[in-house]
Amino acid sequence: MYTAYYAPKGDSRSQSGFLTEDEAWDWVHKNGMCQSCMDELARSKEPDYDGHGIWACEAEWFVLKTEDFDKAESFGDILTGAGYKPVTPAELKAEDFGEN
Repeated sequence: MYTAYYAPKGDSRSQSGFLTEDEAWDWVHKNGMCQSCMDELARSKEPDYDGHGIWACEAEWFVLKTEDFDKAESFGDILTGAGYKPVTPAELKAEDFGEN
């Protein structure tokens, strides 16, 4: 099972019970984004779309296994459960930021 965790409001908007990670993200896209982001997401499916490919509202959500969510003691645990890992400045490259 998977949980969609909404970082700005914590557990109050989080939703659990999804069978797959994709199912959780589908729910976020339909229920967890503002109208502007939903409109941009819909436009992104058009053949001539030239937008940015990530939506501000989507960046506020994290999807992780419910067992990892249930045992999380901190926001860092939520990030780890969602697959994020720390990166040191030495590991960053200019191309990661679109710079040449």
